Amino acid sequence: MPAAIRFACPDDAEAILSIYAPYVVSSPVTFEATVPRVYDFKRRIAAISASLPFLVCVADGKIAGFAYAVSQKFGTAFSQNICLYVYISNEYQRCNIASALYLALLSLLKAQEYRRVLAFVTSSNQVCEAFHSAFGFEKVGTLKKAGYKLGKWHSVSIFEKSLSDSDAPPVPPKSISELDPAFCERNFKKCAKIIRLR
Repeated sequence: MPAAIRFACPDDAEAILSIYAPYVVSSPVTFEATVPRVYDFKRRIAAISASLPFLVCVADGKIAGFAYAVSQKFGTAFSQNICLYVYISNEYQRCNIASALYLALLSLLKAQEYRRVLAFVTSSNQVCEAFHSAFGFEKVGTLKKAGYKLGKWHSVSIFEKSLSDSDAPPVPPKSISELDPAFCERNFKKCAKIIRLR
């Protein structure tokens, strides 16, 4: 069965946490210090999904990776900016799942009329930095010693990518629920085609 991309739902929380937990416990990829409870993560998925895309990739009948967008909390002037995050199961690394999820996210966010996407990458994570550069993100700065985890300070690189070069005044972004479901499904199927399972 080929891999598929779909919207996440709260019932996916336990499977998603099985992917996310190792990053929390043993990696500075995320600065979250403790693994969230399943109940709390269900609420997190529901809160994000109310207006933004939270996606999962299903491979071999199980969730192999997930990605989502969150808004910046810097006031109305920054409402056109959005942050992206992606996490892949160790079992499914190097299968193009992260790329497929990012392509799907970017297409949805552009349709929602967001103008710029941001990614915050731990500077020691050269693979992730290269991934964003290959995706057309530009490294625009570094937050030095921004987070402390696993006994040391870590700097964070800031990457950005424009979804629109228009100088027109911004319009309020659409909610994810306002997008045509048929468009979303076509987007998912198109992006999933690049996944190459071993």
